[in-house]
Amino acid sequence: MAMTKGGRPLAIQTQATQRILNAAQDLAQTRGFHGFSYADVAQELQVTKASLHYHFPAKADLGHALIARHHVLFGKALQSIDRQTHKAGKKLRRYVGLHDSVVRNNQLSLSGMLAAECATLPGAGGTAAIFRRERVMARGRARRRAAHRRTSVSRIR
Repeated sequence: MAMTKGGRPLAIQTQATQRILNAAQDLAQTRGFHGFSYADVAQELQVTKASLHYHFPAKADLGHALIARHHVLFGKALQSIDRQTHKAGKKLRRYVGLHDSVVRNNQLSLSGMLAAECATLPGAGGTAAIFRRERVMARGRARRRAAHRRTSVSRIR
């Protein structure tokens, strides 16, 4: 379980924490993580800053939860694409579709926005570790696809 700097568990995923994370993600995708404050999130949700601090004691805690949630959700989306088809072209179109839906909302991908700020994000070591795991996952998928293509080609011969 992810912990706050003070050693407390990060907010349990309640409807309120999901709303906070959704608002923070929208702001991060349009302004960057350092481009918004708790005041911006509070205004977006029409709540007090104190209520945000109840769920996420510090912005670093909010950032950590946002990154962890994104890592899980993006990983599930990639796994879903892998299960839906084995054809590389279709996988690529579906992957591009993930990002296209974000761009249509006048936002940038959360991965891209966070990667640009990776060195200055709270707990940058943990953030960098998440991006390293995503690269490893992507390399693994690429190797499986290459092996699948080699196997398919050898069956034809």
